[in-house]
Amino acid sequence: MRLHFEEGERELLAARLGLDESADDTAISQAVADWVQQEPSSNDNSNTSDDTNASSNVDDVNATEGDVVIVDVSEFRRLRQRDRVAAEVEAATSRRDRDELIEEAITDGKFSPSRREHYKGRYDSDPEGTRALIGRLTRNTVPLEARGADVPTDEVDDTSYPNDWVPEVAARQGRGPSRVHGED
Repeated sequence: MRLHFEEGERELLAARLGLDESADDTAISQAVADWVQQEPSSNDNSNTSDDTNASSNVDDVNATEGDVVIVDVSEFRRLRQRDRVAAEVEAATSRRDRDELIEEAITDGKFSPSRREHYKGRYDSDPEGTRALIGRLTRNTVPLEARGADVPTDEVDDTSYPNDWVPEVAARQGRGPSRVHGED
């Protein structure tokens, strides 16, 4: 049987089974098989439950019994997958919170939209500090609405310039551009 261990797990299991740290897979497998075949009364566990599957039930494991728990491989993979999914959800939630905070600050006029990426980078490196900084920024310091600009109208005084200077205006009015000076 070939055993697969993460870094440091082989030595830890060998020590818990009373084996030398340099024990090979065969020795560890045999020690685990011997340990599993022992009667419940001969185990060092203080759990005296009549349930023979007590070691497979995570809820029955007492934290003071040691630092190793033997778990079915499929259960272990399921737990690792749940950890990965939880990490992905946590990262997505953090990104959403960051983006909402920054968009709200832009809407409040605390900084311009061009600074969005800057504040995202800051938030990613120091979320608490960036939240505090954005909270201290003054609202409406960046004008986001056009102020003092005239509303353009289509009523333009066409007599200000000769038609050949602005042929687009003449074309819009349905008359061709006037003759260019010097053409006869």
